[in-house]
Amino acid sequence: MTKDELEVSLAELSRRIEPLEKFLHIFANTLAPPLYYHSGLQHFGFLYGKPDFRHFCLLKGIRAVSALNASVVLVRAGFTQELCVLLRTVVEFKSHIEYVLSERDAEGNLSTELEAHIKKYFADYQRNSPADYKRPSLRQGSVHESVGRMYAEGITNADDRQNFSDSVPAKLLSNVYLNLSNYVHGRYPETMDLCGGNPLSFHLRGMSGTSKDDENCEMLEVSIESVSMLLRTMVRKLELWDLLKDDVSLQAWFDYDFSPDK
Repeated sequence: MTKDELEVSLAELSRRIEPLEKFLHIFANTLAPPLYYHSGLQHFGFLYGKPDFRHFCLLKGIRAVSALNASVVLVRAGFTQELCVLLRTVVEFKSHIEYVLSERDAEGNLSTELEAHIKKYFADYQRNSPADYKRPSLRQGSVHESVGRMYAEGITNADDRQNFSDSVPAKLLSNVYLNLSNYVHGRYPETMDLCGGNPLSFHLRGMSGTSKDDENCEMLEVSIESVSMLLRTMVRKLELWDLLKDDVSLQAWFDYDFSPDK
């Protein structure tokens, strides 16, 4: 892939992120704005007055889409290792939204475990000293198990059930998470992937202009589509249709006809 071809690909990928940004901005504007907070000590910033699961989904979505935009910069420079580290965070943020969707019943009630996690998440708002640190209470394995059940239950077609009979969704989710975690922890094979070229050396300033460009674009494209599909699912599950009805570009992204006779 030439430099010009890479720029064309990145421009297209950035274009595909735009409706995700727009949707999150509109979603945020349906909620009461954050309040300015000052602890009277070192920490100050913004927080929500009465946050609930909607705020939780919003913030996880914001982190995911921000990471996608940052990934474009990393792909341009050829920083494959750092791209994988960032995409691992996208996988985690995405799974936490999926966890909310999987742990709500038909009436919209949250499971006890999910409600407790969300309360703990928003109770962790101070950063004045190391004593404020709170270890995350949610086990990622539990998230994968819950989300995996949701996806398994969504396979209702007999042929599809047969085709996926040997697949365990929770295991597939964990595999993606763990594979990308290898880059977070600097595992041996993944780190050695920085080695190459003639003469043989380690690439410490990115690998732009190599075959990694194609791989990086493919990984980013998959991640963008994955987040896009999740946000569309969130619109359905949380019944956020009204956020799209006045924006033609979002309707095109959602691929749904919002005309009055539909």
